[in-house]
Amino acid sequence: MHVEAFETDITSPFIEFKDYGRVLNKHVKVFIVTEEGVGLNNESASIAGSLSKYARPELMNTEKQIAWQAVADEKA
Repeated sequence: MHVEAFETDITSPFIEFKDYGRVLNKHVKVFIVTEEGVGLNNESASIAGSLSKYARPELMNTEKQIAWQAVADEKA
């Protein structure tokens, strides 16, 4: 068994896992442990929330499909 532990700051909905190739297409368990009262003073988080008034929910599914296809094309 191999255990991977790393620390990162959560600044978006995505977490970068540097050695993802080793676990690609495998069943994994992910553990996230936070410390109460500890956070980032990150202005970009509040900026992202302020853009929600411009969201167009009817386009979200199309945008996700386009984004995933771009990633797949990039990896090919």
